[in-house]
Amino acid sequence: MPNISRRSALRLTAGLAVGSALPLTGCGRHDDAAAAGTVQKVDASPATGTPNIWAAQGDADVLGTVVKPFKSANPGLVVKTTLIPNAEYYTKLQAAIAAGKGPDVAQFFPE
Repeated sequence: MPNISRRSALRLTAGLAVGSALPLTGCGRHDDAAAAGTVQKVDASPATGTPNIWAAQGDADVLGTVVKPFKSANPGLVVKTTLIPNAEYYTKLQAAIAAGKGPDVAQFFPE
């Protein structure tokens, strides 16, 4: 292992820090709505609306155990659930997201 000088180690560390931070500059809100105070705060009242949830067909039972109590706690909410065959799930999800038509909530499986 080659010996590196303290100055080289500091340059390497600084370069890694800057290189890691640059991709994060695009994260967050790019509009001024939040800064202008026009964004509504989230409160403790029940949720309303129609969230679109996608899940793999093999997990329909598990999804039901999660969605049912959530719907009970939020009676004004209409949950639209789309079950996709397991073999097609990631392909359809990626295509929908790329087209800007992805679901509000999607299930992911760590491998």
